[in-house]
Amino acid sequence: SRSRVYTVSAAGVSVDEPTIKTNVGALPCLFLSAILAAAAVIAVIAATALTTAASALQPRDPRAADRAAAALVASSSDEPGDGARVVRFSRRGAPLTWAAAIDALESGELGPLIDKSLRASPHAPALFWETAPLSKESRGALFEMATLRAPRLAGARADPSAFAVQLSAAAPCLATSFPNLGGDATLVVPCPPAAKGQPQQLDAYA
Repeated sequence: SRSRVYTVSAAGVSVDEPTIKTNVGALPCLFLSAILAAAAVIAVIAATALTTAASALQPRDPRAADRAAAALVASSSDEPGDGARVVRFSRRGAPLTWAAAIDALESGELGPLIDKSLRASPHAPALFWETAPLSKESRGALFEMATLRAPRLAGARADPSAFAVQLSAAAPCLATSFPNLGGDATLVVPCPPAAKGQPQQLDAYA
């Protein structure tokens, strides 16, 4: 007792059995495809939920938050008059002293922050870079630095002849120090490249 489709037309009545067989045979395939698609969607939702739950249950490292809170922070302000950009550093809201700055320089923490501040200066790429004088008595003083515009340095070329003896005695080096020609100050000087054509890693600031 198989169902048939009867078609009524001007030519009479006809039975379309192939159509019946095709449609009825396609129903199980369509039903199975729908089930598989629904199962795939459910699996994706379940995997996302499990991943989120696992991330929430993972223990957080309390030291990471502590390190973030203890990171050095730089703040800058522009002084009226000479237009100097003054940069100050702090940790946990407390200003950085010279003693703490020296420790941070030795650990490699402060150097990149100073370099970033110099590159962000409105006076870059040619600028004067200044800090307050340092002595044993001033190690507890506030550490800050300032940049000033130095347009003449933009096109200046180094003349190593004045200190050729001191520089050659210290080579190879990144920087060296020696008394100035007048003998009343100590100069900290970057060493020239070891080989001709070697890229200089310092910007044009003094």
